[in-house]
Amino acid sequence: MNDDRMICHCAEVTEGDIRAALAKGAKNINDVKRMTGACTMGRCLKMKPEQTCCGPEILKIIDAYNESLMLNVITNNQPNAETIEAIEEVQEMKKNPNLAKSYDDVDIMMEEL
Repeated sequence: MNDDRMICHCAEVTEGDIRAALAKGAKNINDVKRMTGACTMGRCLKMKPEQTCCGPEILKIIDAYNESLMLNVITNNQPNAETIEAIEEVQEMKKNPNLAKSYDDVDIMMEEL
């Protein structure tokens, strides 16, 4: 990990910029592109010293970030925001079973989601 390492040379986006976008809620490469401008100009093939597209490198950073989040959850019992929200929702349903809905038809359930 090197926050100063340039990943997208044409948009001047660093590894730290990508990790910051992930910390702010980016879930995939399209979110990272939208939040940072990385991988949107198509000139990395010419501008990057390795003459390669930055997309695969961005995907590696996303994978490493997600893996570190999961390791935190598993090893340190530190759930992420979505997990905490789901746990709280289940706890509310346990307090008030009328909040929980049961479905007999999967199609109806999917329509309501």
